[in-house]
Amino acid sequence: MCVGAMATAEGASDSPIHVLIVGGGLSGLATAISVSLAGHKATVFEQSPAPFDAGSGVVTCPNGTRLLSRWGVGGPDTRQTFAARWDVCDPRGTALGPDLMTGHCEGVKAAENCESLPPWTFYRPHLIQALLRRAEEVGITARFGARVTRFNGLADGKTSVMLEDNEMHHGDLVVVADGTGSKSRHLLTHNPVNPTATGYIAYRITVDRTRVRGPELLAFMDNLCIRTWAGNGSYVSVYPMRNAGFLSMMVLIPQDQLQQVVSINGVPSLQHYFKDWDPLLSSMIRAASNANKWTAVHLLPERRSEDGSCILVGDAANTMWPFLSQGLSLDLEDAGTLGCLLGHVRSRSQLPAATALYTRIRDARAQRMRDETDVFERQLQTTTGGCRNSEEGFEAETDFRHKFETGRMAQSWMWSYDAYAEAEAAFNSDPF
Repeated sequence: MCVGAMATAEGASDSPIHVLIVGGGLSGLATAISVSLAGHKATVFEQSPAPFDAGSGVVTCPNGTRLLSRWGVGGPDTRQTFAARWDVCDPRGTALGPDLMTGHCEGVKAAENCESLPPWTFYRPHLIQALLRRAEEVGITARFGARVTRFNGLADGKTSVMLEDNEMHHGDLVVVADGTGSKSRHLLTHNPVNPTATGYIAYRITVDRTRVRGPELLAFMDNLCIRTWAGNGSYVSVYPMRNAGFLSMMVLIPQDQLQQVVSINGVPSLQHYFKDWDPLLSSMIRAASNANKWTAVHLLPERRSEDGSCILVGDAANTMWPFLSQGLSLDLEDAGTLGCLLGHVRSRSQLPAATALYTRIRDARAQRMRDETDVFERQLQTTTGGCRNSEEGFEAETDFRHKFETGRMAQSWMWSYDAYAEAEAAFNSDPF
């Protein structure tokens, strides 16, 4: 069976291989932990001189929370926030149905305690630090200031990476985990890495509690809720982090609506765009302490070298639109799936079959997620998102509410996914 932190070492591989992981961010460290718990050796190479100490918030849905819990990551040292509920609203703040946690708890298996798997939110550097601590506990070597400049394919059953200083490191499998802008992906596949623009401009905004004025917004932060607004082609998702001391906001605006933004540099530019939306959202934007803006992109999947000596995980393999808040959870699923399958590897000769099975499992999951993301995005564009402008103001639009309820059914299979169970089932059906 697949093993992890909550299981004994029995069942882990008794013939350890050495996995070289390029990228020391969330995906790379999670993969290293999963591989190590499967009984193998992992070395992480990160080109930055030190662990990331900046960033905003990240969120794991229950399918990601399940994996962090299994690996022993979480607790007071991580300072994660346990989301009590997740509301989805139209632009005026009217809920489009019961909160997502209620829907999820009604759909999970009776044997699974729903309350033990809520969405978790983190300040990114805190999660990086927690993953690093866990990596050290399980014997992982993480090298910072180590930039990989070349990959060598299989030779005498081994693969290798070369660092910028010409230092060579040999292993049995290379994992590329260096994100959407991956330079390693091109080195590996020799195909150009061309992220495709989604047609949206993204803003990541941080709200510092010390800047908040007004009891309603303070109460929202204290209630530890996640809230999503969808409508008029735009999308906003907000969640607390750092023990409710901050809010993290993800804002997506169609690029063709930027003319409605007074200025596209900084937070004040968004106040006019959202002036007729929920007053709570407006108060968040007014209290914002900083904002980062970029063009949202997606990246078509590519997961494995031809000889199976190298695979890609996380955003380096497949980047999706953020509408479903599944980015980090999918990265963790990649890590869990790989660790589970490598736990069955007893010799290097099994690696090509193991990586091929990994690719089939993750490609199928990613395709289903992309299909659902496309459905959500089309609904967002073809309706006014729960309201329409009229001379009298906003009017409820029941069509979008119906579509949201249809989407809630898709949420059940997203959140209930168990990467280890799925990988174990796939191995039992097609053992190597």
